Amino acid sequence: MRVYGYAGPDRVVARGRRTLRTSTQWPSTWWRPSRLDVPQVTGLKCNRDLPRSIAFNLVRFRFDMFSVVPLIYISAGAAFGIIWEGATELSGGTMPLTLIPISHGTLCHGSRWTVADEDDLAGKVARLALGQARHVAAILAGVDKRPPGTRADTAAGAIRLLTVPKDKPPYHRDGWVFQAISWIAAHRAEAGAVIRAPHMIHAHKGFDGFQLKLDESGQIIIAVMIFEDKATENPRSTIAGDVWKGIRDLESGLRMNELIPEAGGLLEVHQQRFPELDIDGAVERIAWEEARHFRVAVTADTTHDDDDVRAALFKGFDDVAPGLSARRRAETIAIPKLRDWMKVFSSNAINQIEAWRDDV
Repeated sequence: MRVYGYAGPDRVVARGRRTLRTSTQWPSTWWRPSRLDVPQVTGLKCNRDLPRSIAFNLVRFRFDMFSVVPLIYISAGAAFGIIWEGATELSGGTMPLTLIPISHGTLCHGSRWTVADEDDLAGKVARLALGQARHVAAILAGVDKRPPGTRADTAAGAIRLLTVPKDKPPYHRDGWVFQAISWIAAHRAEAGAVIRAPHMIHAHKGFDGFQLKLDESGQIIIAVMIFEDKATENPRSTIAGDVWKGIRDLESGLRMNELIPEAGGLLEVHQQRFPELDIDGAVERIAWEEARHFRVAVTADTTHDDDDVRAALFKGFDDVAPGLSARRRAETIAIPKLRDWMKVFSSNAINQIEAWRDDV
């Protein structure tokens, strides 16, 4: 167990040695401050205007037991007991993406994504490349879990997925990475969502992503959300061309033979949680136009931080998918120099996989 202490900008908490008994099941653990740095505190507020007579110590406890690692932040008054202001953060449960909601009136609604922690995001994409989608989904839902082991052969396959083949353009690799980021964003938007795991091959011809929209009971299917994820340097032409064509095909029923088994497979997995779920009835409902929702996610640049410019990207969305605006979700992330960023990001993910492999 490691303990970090801090009391003001210039004074470090005195070193000490104590015994901490956590429960009858956990043995006593000796501790001492081993590093003198200031913890990054999330969800903890310390009022700097309080009288100087009250000293506030920020102490970070880290318990390593059975791979369950809660991080507890405490604000303690030195002479006046303990003031508890927040928060408990699960190990690995950080949110690597920040989603900023935005609406373009009746045209569409959605969010802008920004990368809050690039290393953490690369780590979660690396886990997805290893086929560990269930683990990543649990972490994003706030469940602290021990990460699965990383076999050498599994690591090799994941690294291939994150590597551009020799003498090939990076488009397929970048497309897969973006689909993985989009999958993470979807879980960030709706914890515990029922979303199909990312495909594990480049340039898969099926749907980029697929999500079930459920009622509050989790047993009635309201809609299916079909993802269109595009890592592109030309977002408007890509949307107006490939994306709108794909949505028109779905709206006209041309791809219902693909949509129904995709939905059925995901429903069967969900039925393990809710045995009374009527799969046939849910599939029949999907055939109705209003039950099909669309989520278009594209890479953009900083000019699309302007709401009007961003709305222009999705012009025509209400024509190809008419009806209530709830059917039309629009997601963007600004990544200048997209190909360069993807190269560095993928290398980061590969480095993490190699480190995990070495630990096996």
